[in-house]
Amino acid sequence: MYGYKPYKIHWSWGFYSSHSTGFFIKKESAKKVGLYNLKYKYSSDYDFFFRMIVQKKLQGIGTKKSELFGTFRRGGYSSSIKFFDHFKEEICIRLDNGQNRLLVLIIFIYKYLKNISKI
Repeated sequence: MYGYKPYKIHWSWGFYSSHSTGFFIKKESAKKVGLYNLKYKYSSDYDFFFRMIVQKKLQGIGTKKSELFGTFRRGGYSSSIKFFDHFKEEICIRLDNGQNRLLVLIIFIYKYLKNISKI
């Protein structure tokens, strides 16, 4: 993943790498966003990113496609989570952070239909 396109967070999952290999954040900015919300068992990092971009409107920069920032290996803990459990938690994050319910419903229907075989 490369670049920084924060507008995509409103309608897309996986718009930007939200794990520790994917970004650095200044201490002052992290204090503005707050702690990770442990209510979210699988996606507290996604909630942190959502609050950082949507609520606090913090700015960032991204790498170019040709720049290597870090290496991420698939197959960790999040790969063992059932699709529906992960999907449900991300819907809750969007609603808890005040995203428009109609937009969340549209995203839900689209993602459900696109990934029906995984459910």
